[in-house]
Amino acid sequence: MPDWPAWHFDSKGLFLVKSAYKVATQNRDNVAGRNAEVSVGGGTAEAQFPWHKIWQQKVPNKVQMFLWSRKEVAEKLWTMPPEKQLKIVVWLWRWWTARNKANAGERVQSAREVCNSVQYHLSEFAKLKGPEKQRDQPQKVKWKPAPDEQYKLNVDAAFSALTRKGGWGCVVRNNAGAVLDIGAGNIQRARSALHADALAALYGLERAEQLGMTRIILETDASNLGKALTTILMDSGPEGALFRQIRFAMARNFVSCSISIRPRSCNRVADCMASHGVAAYPDGGRAFWCQAPNFVNEFVSGDLHGALGL
Repeated sequence: MPDWPAWHFDSKGLFLVKSAYKVATQNRDNVAGRNAEVSVGGGTAEAQFPWHKIWQQKVPNKVQMFLWSRKEVAEKLWTMPPEKQLKIVVWLWRWWTARNKANAGERVQSAREVCNSVQYHLSEFAKLKGPEKQRDQPQKVKWKPAPDEQYKLNVDAAFSALTRKGGWGCVVRNNAGAVLDIGAGNIQRARSALHADALAALYGLERAEQLGMTRIILETDASNLGKALTTILMDSGPEGALFRQIRFAMARNFVSCSISIRPRSCNRVADCMASHGVAAYPDGGRAFWCQAPNFVNEFVSGDLHGALGL
């Protein structure tokens, strides 16, 4: 397999000025001791500042960014009652906007005009929050079995960014929705959630091949994995070699093998098995069953009832 250039600080392996600038900035801040990712828990005033309170303000992003750039003002705000905080945030933002326009040569607004603008924007921001509760909940998408003469292989992974470990799960069902094989295992080391999902797909496909299945629908709720296995756009990234290995196995070991991307509600069985793989096999083991174990029966039955329209 030939070598290829890859920039591992981007998920697609592409060298971009944006990602290079981010890496350079992090390196600079690491040397200076200012990197927020490194200094959390270090006791510095910057690390202890409650930034989350800014992002919890019920205002548009541009107003949040305005407040974020004025940390010394924000510190005073948190000592005030919550009902006053929003009014003061909007008032400061409109005052700052009026001042900038005046500095740019536009007409100077009167105090009354600024106050009227504050009241207007407060009422508009209140409207933005209202419709969210009135929207109809989207209908839950249900799992569907494979067509005749095909098998559906659902795969999923669990991943901890803290430990870089995880688990994987897979389940193979026929066109009637019956479980033919189900498995789980532990992932000792993974770079990312995408890496873990790709390993789950690889292990699931290997199991399907061992069982002699030739027509497979590989189903996952990881849209990035679907993109990686149906295009070459992510082949230059850190997991590019693994993506190519999976595509090669799909083409070589099966008469047909397609990819299906579905919501998490369609992947509950594999998700449960992945969680089982984390807890049950901490030393990197795996196990397979010819029928669903008791702890996942509820999800298997739910999928079957949904497929039958019950």
